[in-house]
Amino acid sequence: CLTRPVPCCFQTHTSTKPQKQEMASLQANLAARESVAGPALEAILQVNSNERSEFQSTMNHNRQQLISFLAWDFRQLLAAQQQLLQKAKLPGFVDVGITMDADLIRQQSGVCSVMHSAFVLREKVG
Repeated sequence: CLTRPVPCCFQTHTSTKPQKQEMASLQANLAARESVAGPALEAILQVNSNERSEFQSTMNHNRQQLISFLAWDFRQLLAAQQQLLQKAKLPGFVDVGITMDADLIRQQSGVCSVMHSAFVLREKVG
């Protein structure tokens, strides 16, 4: 199988909805602290600022890890597709092999687009 299961650290942070909910919860907790701070307001504001920064840093780190994970899976899928189409001797894939060259990938994308159109047309015509 070309894809791996998504690591558990990404499963809770793959969409923005849970992040927004976590951020709203954090903001509510920080506001509650500030409302009862009294004379220690400056210290509470500093602690809140640090927690907010740490939360945002953690979210950004998780987002970057997810992007890297998905990019690696995409590269594996692209390599498998290139190998398959090379073995099928499709033009644009025969002498190239696995590549990450943008111009060659653009050409290969055109070949795949034509193939897709041919399959769609075949299905409509019968």
